[in-house]
This record gives sequence, structure tokens and C-alpha cells, in this order.
Amino acid sequence: MAQQLLAEATNLLLYGLTTVFVFLCLLILLTSLMSQFVLKLAPIKSIEKKDAHLEQAVKEAAIKFHNNRG
Repeated sequence: MAQQLLAEATNLLLYGLTTVFVFLCLLILLTSLMSQFVLKLAPIKSIEKKDAHLEQAVKEAAIKFHNNRG
């Protein structure tokens, strides 16, 4: 009786671990594929000159805000 219970527990453990492992592998694979698809669909554009000036203004405002806060 005890050996049968132990065998069933081991069997359930192996099925459970295998299921989780397969699920996580599929999750990683599908997430990677989705990421590649999105990058091909909407590639990252380089910052244009007007965006660079805006970025600099935002950085300066953030530094000013941080310095005035303390």
C-alpha cells in the first residue's frame, strides 16, 4: 500500500514538473517571438534634432525640480 502511494506521488510529481517546464518554455518562446514581431512592426526611430532639444529641456527641468525639492 505504501509503495503504491509513493509510486503514485512520484508519478504525479513528474507529470506536474514536466507540465510546468513545458509551459514555461512555451511562454519564453512565445514572448520572444512576440517581441521580435513588435520590433519588426514598429522599429525604434532615432531621435531627431527637435526631439533632442525637447529631451534636453526635459532633463534640465527635472534637474531643476530635483534641486529645488531638497
